[in-house]
Amino acid sequence: MGYKTILVAIDPETQNLNAYYKALDLATDDSKIILFSCIEPLDKGPVELNTTFYADELYTKTEEVLEDLAEKANTDVDIRIGFGNPKQLLLNVIDDDKVDLIVINHSDKNALERLLLGSVTNHIVNHANTDILIVSITTH
Repeated sequence: MGYKTILVAIDPETQNLNAYYKALDLATDDSKIILFSCIEPLDKGPVELNTTFYADELYTKTEEVLEDLAEKANTDVDIRIGFGNPKQLLLNVIDDDKVDLIVINHSDKNALERLLLGSVTNHIVNHANTDILIVSITTH
């Protein structure tokens, strides 16, 4: 008996697909994989940016990456793209879809970035009520 619903956190900017490949390895014929990516809003700073254009362009690129990955998978795949805080959005998907495994890449932030910004991986480990597989960024 394998996992029924596997959530894979994908960051198209890093081009690291290790979590995706690991999820495919773990999926059974009865599994559903959810490919999830998040677009974080730009912080408002002293310069006004056209954030709508930025978000639309990033959404389109992210959707293309996820659709390509979904086509390559030989199992049932859903695509989700969220806008906002990835930590909370991932937890929402886990709860809403009754995810029984989340597969996520190890954080590629350095120690200072993790201290100042926090790590999505660390947040999920400490707040998710499901099995978690953290995949090394150097595998596959």
